[in-house]
Amino acid sequence: MSEEYSNLVDIAFQMHKAGKLDDAKAVYTKLLSLRPDDVNVQNLYAQLCFSLKNYDEALKYFKLVYEKTNLNDVLINIAKVYYSIADYANVIDILSKNEKINVEEIKLLAYAYIKTEDFNSAIDVYKKLISSNLMTYNDYYNLFFSYKKINDTENALKTALITEKYNPRDVGLLYNIALLYKDMDNAEKAIEYFSKVTAIEPDNKYAIFNIAILYQTYNQKISANIFEYLLKNYPDDELILSNILITYYNIADYKNACDIGKKLVQIYPDNIDYYLILGESYISDYKYEDAEVLYKQAMEKFGRNESLILEYSYVINLLGRREEAEKIYIEYKDNPLFTDDYMFFMLKEKKFNEIKETFFKHIYTSDIIKDNKLIKVFYKYNLDKKYAISEKAFIENKNKVKNTSFKFIKEKVWKNEDIKGKKLLVYSGEGVGDLLMFSRYIDEVKKMAGEVMLAVNNSCLDLFKYNFPDLKVFSLNDKIPESEYDYCASFFGLIYNLNIDLNNINTTDNYLKVDDKLVQEKASLVKTNKKKIGIYWQGNPTLLSNRSMKLHNFEELFKLENTQIYSFQISKIDSESENEKKKYPIIDLAPYIKNYTDTAALLKNIDLLVTIDTSIAHLAGALGIKTFLLLPYSPEWRWFYDNNTTPWYNSVKIFKQVIPNDWYEVINRVKNECTL
Repeated sequence: MSEEYSNLVDIAFQMHKAGKLDDAKAVYTKLLSLRPDDVNVQNLYAQLCFSLKNYDEALKYFKLVYEKTNLNDVLINIAKVYYSIADYANVIDILSKNEKINVEEIKLLAYAYIKTEDFNSAIDVYKKLISSNLMTYNDYYNLFFSYKKINDTENALKTALITEKYNPRDVGLLYNIALLYKDMDNAEKAIEYFSKVTAIEPDNKYAIFNIAILYQTYNQKISANIFEYLLKNYPDDELILSNILITYYNIADYKNACDIGKKLVQIYPDNIDYYLILGESYISDYKYEDAEVLYKQAMEKFGRNESLILEYSYVINLLGRREEAEKIYIEYKDNPLFTDDYMFFMLKEKKFNEIKETFFKHIYTSDIIKDNKLIKVFYKYNLDKKYAISEKAFIENKNKVKNTSFKFIKEKVWKNEDIKGKKLLVYSGEGVGDLLMFSRYIDEVKKMAGEVMLAVNNSCLDLFKYNFPDLKVFSLNDKIPESEYDYCASFFGLIYNLNIDLNNINTTDNYLKVDDKLVQEKASLVKTNKKKIGIYWQGNPTLLSNRSMKLHNFEELFKLENTQIYSFQISKIDSESENEKKKYPIIDLAPYIKNYTDTAALLKNIDLLVTIDTSIAHLAGALGIKTFLLLPYSPEWRWFYDNNTTPWYNSVKIFKQVIPNDWYEVINRVKNECTL
């Protein structure tokens, strides 16, 4: 019997070894019926069951063997069974305490940690493997995954890049590397890796989409082109449609924005955001009636939603129904969402008394310079030909912005207390135009305070030092100690502090001056016997979208006889107009302008300035220079509803659009005026 039994054991083992698992199982079963306590057969049978993926049976017999033998190899096999049935807690319990496990089992332990989301322990295990040079592609991938899960982006990226060397065509890995770079705000590298994905899978929707998203920040026209490509293959994809809508809106392609917005509203009628941005696109495309109809439809569907009501009130005001708009603004005047629109509507209506407190609270709610806005502008306009950000230049600019942003002390804001004998700091809290415009009130403030100090934009420093020689004039770059002043106020806020009556503005000219010597020095730059006309056509389009033109809009002026046109345009963000300069008979003064003092001296040497609504208009008005101010159909509040003249400046004449977005008609009126 013993010899026969031994032969059967040998036969079963040979079958097992030869892969005849079912035959071997039959023999092992017979053997166990003969000797159910045979540890050797139990162990062999457990291994067979493991091979046949009969894990319950394998676990049962491995445990029986271990109880009798306490062998480490059997314990390791138990851990492997637990691993196969995804009982990772027991795998960890066995392997983490076992010092005799081999490389394969160490990897099982690491993976078990990952499956139980103990990523730090998994990382510790893999670190030990790295030193042994036994890591494979999968191991590095798992290590990268673990770092990513604990948000250790730096080590995740390092590990992913090592993993890439093992398999440079793993699309999933390349995609993840791209996402890591994206999370680290390294757009150039993110685009590089998303492009590697598309090189392998040209139609990878998500990689292409991410490239488009990255270009939204750095070059929106390229972003729009990529979204258009995606849209051909996925015409009804909500994410693509919504992003291309925003992109079209941001690049002022309002026609396409309207078309996409209408499609989104049709396909996804329950998303109120699509109604809102479609309405804004209609307004920007001067389709005010369409916007009104849309907002009415949306309010019928969504009820009296505050955002819809706000936009509706804005568009009916544009349509000339001011009384109807005012009722809405007054009804919602205490709603923070309406603060801006309510305040500027009432300012434009010259109803300052009704909103004094709202106005005052509004302009002193936050720091005066928004770092993010300046950084965004830098990102958009400081790109090389490959649309890649210059890291060094950006960091320098970012630090410069942070270092030069003057912060007012909120506790020291002048709230109309008696400041006799006190030190008052008046600072530039808004754009340069506001600084120049409201500097007219400095002499009045000087009568009220013991001492007045000024903090102005660096580009205006020399101009203000010349005009206010008796005052301390700081740059916003300077760090002004809090101890230097008792109260502070913004130039813009002086209309509150001085209780200015907007219905009876004391029209002032020549309240700013420029050194006669500098005027004479600049005279040679504009020396001609012809009539001298200066032009300025574009501010920053991200901030002044409806107060910007193209150079070719001035074409009729270039036809004036006995006239020389001079360009005062110093910003070069409009590449189209920059290229057009070469084909028009104009002289570019930008190389001779370093600050507002230079601009002022040059303005003193011309006969007329024709400009859009930007800071140079206020400088010319403050100097008493004859100025034709070109205003959009719906201008800023400070121009009220005036069509020809302004109470702010005697020397400024208004030429306002009568048809939305029609600059040609405006320029024709200017031309006719110039020929009189």
